[in-house]
Amino acid sequence: MSGYFSDKIQKLNNGMEVNDRGLELSSRLITNKLMKNKCCSFHFEKVKVSTVEQLVRSSKNKPAGVDNLDVKLLKPVANVLALPICHIITLSFEKSICPGDWKIAKIIPLPKNNKLSQGKIVDQ
Repeated sequence: MSGYFSDKIQKLNNGMEVNDRGLELSSRLITNKLMKNKCCSFHFEKVKVSTVEQLVRSSKNKPAGVDNLDVKLLKPVANVLALPICHIITLSFEKSICPGDWKIAKIIPLPKNNKLSQGKIVDQ
């Protein structure tokens, strides 16, 4: 199983045409074939302070993430935090930079259809 995905990727890579103009070729393929006769557009709207404040206030009370900030502490000061958070988000979009800390997540696996008993998983 460990080599399954790497084998699939290797087969895909071997089947691809190597070309110095690879990026240009991909762009033309997307434009001329996949998106032909399709009208699509995408743009970012400026983030509103009121929206950020509303999102902070409506956040669910979940355990703290990697920043160790509890949502219960953030909600009462949402009106104070909204402006600096809004500024950071807006700059992130304008400069096309995502702060490194935003790319970090705390993942806690939860057993499915099992009970945890004294550190061991016991089938039901």
